[in-house]
Amino acid sequence: MKKILYLFALLSFSAYSQELDYKKRSEIVLEQFRNGEFMAVYKQIDTAVFTKVDTAFIARNWANVIKQNGKFVKKIKDERGRQGNFVVHTQLCQFEKKQINFRLVWGVNEKIKGFYFVPVDDRPKYKTPDYYNPAAAREKKVLVTTENYRIPGSLMIPNTKGKHPLVILVHGSGANDRDETFGPLKPFKDISSGLTVQGVAVLRYEKRTRLFKSRMSHETPNYTVKQEVLEDVKRAIEVAKQDTTIDTNQIFICGHSFGGMLLPRIAKENPSIKGLIYLAPNARKLEDLFLAQAEYLAESITDPVRKNQVIDSVKNERERIKALTSKAAVDSTMIFGSPVSLWYELRNYDPVATAQTLDMPMLFIFASRDYQVTSVDSEMWLNAFKSNEKVTFKMYPKLNHFFVEGEGKSMPSEYEKPGNVDIGLINDMASWLKGIK
Repeated sequence: MKKILYLFALLSFSAYSQELDYKKRSEIVLEQFRNGEFMAVYKQIDTAVFTKVDTAFIARNWANVIKQNGKFVKKIKDERGRQGNFVVHTQLCQFEKKQINFRLVWGVNEKIKGFYFVPVDDRPKYKTPDYYNPAAAREKKVLVTTENYRIPGSLMIPNTKGKHPLVILVHGSGANDRDETFGPLKPFKDISSGLTVQGVAVLRYEKRTRLFKSRMSHETPNYTVKQEVLEDVKRAIEVAKQDTTIDTNQIFICGHSFGGMLLPRIAKENPSIKGLIYLAPNARKLEDLFLAQAEYLAESITDPVRKNQVIDSVKNERERIKALTSKAAVDSTMIFGSPVSLWYELRNYDPVATAQTLDMPMLFIFASRDYQVTSVDSEMWLNAFKSNEKVTFKMYPKLNHFFVEGEGKSMPSEYEKPGNVDIGLINDMASWLKGIK
């Protein structure tokens, strides 16, 4: 969400004055803004610092606040603080559309050094799951360092004696953080909370493309899944093996969506891992999956012209991927936000066929209300492994792509509501892990 931020930079530090009634003075400044008395506001600004500020500039700032948020309604509360040696006074104000923090920064010369109009972030917040127990595990900060990329992560270690099995979490597509945050949802954090309570350690880390996307585009513009995923997973395994609390013979990799699709590649390159947990892995090519998703979402568009535009735009990108030649291996042109070098590599990768060459325990988890990875994919996986005794399938009728329970047709708006990964799913994961010898 874009924040409206009107800021005068704070450029000097001075002594902090205790005597002045900054609460009263700040209330007066707010009233002056409300009444359009911009000359009165201007006279209180430190013009030695803000040489280009005039009343017209101040008026435009206030006009923008009103335009974005509606008329001023009332002041809700005051808060006083400090920023270095400055006095900072904040007034929480209710406007017609939003609540705004009006923050004034005062210097020792009794002049305004800066002011902000900062919208209150009213987006839904992450909800801690009922199964979270802070006493169940301790967090160890780790660095997954590959060449000159230093990626921070969290190793959650159960507070029980002995060595623990470990699950390493691999993100889905996009620039994900270690919690795989999507709005108020944090599925990786939930999984970590649920598994550590049951004695399973969990390692999760930031995705390289989240922290270093621009740098990667500069240093290795034609990067592939090696740079985006595989190198960091390999290093995460090495980091985990260095911890004396981890049973190095019981390391499992759990991948969500795109990360699940890559698990067979990861297993091929890391033969020491014990098993794989697939969370809604796609079996189809990503470009085909994206088109299916666009067609699904377009069903709710009533304007036929707009509907066709949405579908056709994805079709065009899909056809670009289908038409790639070997020259794409050194091409950094972007499709769907990733270089064509990556798309060319994925086009020649069959996750199902690759997984069939593995000889290890595998758990596949799917959600019936998932519109991003659907029954088309789950049936492809099931048909390939239905006679393999080392492979287990689980389907959850009420869950969506992030494994949060819901009802009816799943849509993107569902992801804007707080929710947590289903505890039944996590319990099934834990039981499966403990059953692997």
